[in-house]
Amino acid sequence: MIRWILCASMLSSLIGGCATASPQKHVSYARRERLQQSLFPGDTSALGNDAIEKVLSGRVVLQDHARIGVVSLGTQQYAQRYSARLVSMHRQAAISFVAQLSKAHRVDDVWLIPSLLVPEKPTVPKLREMAARCQADMIFVHTVGHEIYRRSKFLAADEMRGYCQVEGVLLDTRTGIVAMTASSVLDFVAKESREDMDFSETIRRSEIEATSLALEEIAAELVSFLNAAGQ
Repeated sequence: MIRWILCASMLSSLIGGCATASPQKHVSYARRERLQQSLFPGDTSALGNDAIEKVLSGRVVLQDHARIGVVSLGTQQYAQRYSARLVSMHRQAAISFVAQLSKAHRVDDVWLIPSLLVPEKPTVPKLREMAARCQADMIFVHTVGHEIYRRSKFLAADEMRGYCQVEGVLLDTRTGIVAMTASSVLDFVAKESREDMDFSETIRRSEIEATSLALEEIAAELVSFLNAAGQ
């Protein structure tokens, strides 16, 4: 679903309750009883067979005029360790993602949830509680990872190759159901520029640029999913 990005990217996207197509388009799904509350008691308690059956046989109707909170796990400290330029780039990537997600027809508001509200151990029950405190109908939770290839005979002395992986889930706050998942993996080449203080900053800059591209593509998929879910 997510298209190629930069240097023959490897990627995949799972949409619609961990399926490849929006289940709302199927007549049989639309006839199911609507879930009004979560049936998940928490990570420490196992779901019984009756609860599992009700979850699997029920349907989720995403909220119209939705408010969506965006949660980025594990990236705040990363951005703050480097120059003001990199912090600004990191912030701009997040702002651009929010702006693009705001284009969905059924969405009224999208905002970045401050890191101080994100639980130290972000389990689904704790993330739902956080979302409820923010009055967010849904939250999009994502992680960003990078890996650098230390050696390559095809690169110059001032270049280094790596890849960026962004994974995310769209969580319905009321039911605790994962409405959509997305994952994007792309390659990039870090090449030193005059603005970089050193090669370490070159690598970090390239990682942020790659992350921004991946988030841009994921935002486009989210918008398409949310628009289709309302049909």
